[in-house]
Amino acid sequence: RKIAEGRFAKLNGVRVKEFMRKRAQQRKYLMEDVDGELEAVVDVLKRFVYDTKDAFKIYTGTDSGLSSGEFVKFCKDCKICGKKGVKVNDVGRLFTAINLNSDDADGVDREMDSGEFVESLLHLAGLKYKGEEHLATCVTLLFEDCIRPHADKIDLDTFKAEINNNKIKAIVRPYRGFLRNNFKSFSDADDSQQSSNAMDSMTPKEFGIFPKA
Repeated sequence: RKIAEGRFAKLNGVRVKEFMRKRAQQRKYLMEDVDGELEAVVDVLKRFVYDTKDAFKIYTGTDSGLSSGEFVKFCKDCKICGKKGVKVNDVGRLFTAINLNSDDADGVDREMDSGEFVESLLHLAGLKYKGEEHLATCVTLLFEDCIRPHADKIDLDTFKAEINNNKIKAIVRPYRGFLRNNFKSFSDADDSQQSSNAMDSMTPKEFGIFPKA
C-alpha cells in the first residue's frame, strides 16, 4: 500500500496550495488553514488510492503515461464530462496545463505521468463540483459519483459495434480458418476441463497461455 500511496496519493504541495488559494478566491471564501485543507485532500487520495491506481492502469494500458486522448476518454467514461459536467475543451486545456514533466527528446510532453494524473483529479473535482467549498469534499464526490462506479466498466455494446463493422470483417475474414484452429487448440490447453464442451470456451488459464505461445 505504501508503494501505491507513493505514486497515487502524493502531491506537489506548492502547486496544489496555489490552486487551492486561487479556487478559494474565485469562490470568495477565506481559507484559514491551507495546510489542513491539503492534508484533508491527501487523506481522501489515500482512501481511494487503489481506485486511482486501477483507473490509471486501465486507461494507459501497457504504456507508462496517459495521452490526451486517453485522458479525455477517461473523463467521458467516468461521466466527468457532459452537459452538466466539465466541458471537453476544459479537459484538453487541463491536460496541457498539468502535463509539465517532459521525458520526450523534442521537449514536448505527450503523456501524463501518475503524479500529474493525481493532480488532474483535484482540478477535475473542483470544476465538476463548483458549489462545494472544500476541495476534499469535491475529490470525495468525484471518486464516489464518477470514478468508482464507471472507471472499470467495459462498454461491451460499443466494443461489439466497433468490431462488427464491414472494414473489420474484411480484415478478419481471410484468417477465419487460422483463428478457428487456434481457438480449438488453446481452448483444449487446460487439462482440468473434462466436460464435453471444453473446446467451446476458454478458461482464464487457457487465455493466459494464448498470448505467451
